[in-house]
Amino acid sequence: MGCGAACVAYVTGSPYHVAVSILGITKAQTRGFHIKELVEGLKYFGYSSHYSRIKVGERRIYHEGDIVFIRRYKRYPYGHYLVKISQGWMDPWINLPFDQDIMNAQSGLRKRLPGKAQYVVSLDK
Repeated sequence: MGCGAACVAYVTGSPYHVAVSILGITKAQTRGFHIKELVEGLKYFGYSSHYSRIKVGERRIYHEGDIVFIRRYKRYPYGHYLVKISQGWMDPWINLPFDQDIMNAQSGLRKRLPGKAQYVVSLDK
């Protein structure tokens, strides 16, 4: 459930454990984070951001630093957060569909989103 915190850590350049302590260790272990909580976490680190819902079928251009929540479905029963980077998408738990133990989580690069985007957190310019 810590993928949202990992995305905030990546965008802000902070260690994961610092982002989790700001966002809430209990939430990272039990339910994950709501999109508004990521916006508040970014604010704590001095980043101004906003979120928006992505309508079904909407085509969208993503920018570096955007944090996207993909909708829940079989492979991601709680949904999943990823960060847009220049080479594609930073997936903080790329092995999630195959290993759901957070202690084994590995980050990696994806060329495409592994599901349909439902929300996006964008940094204000």
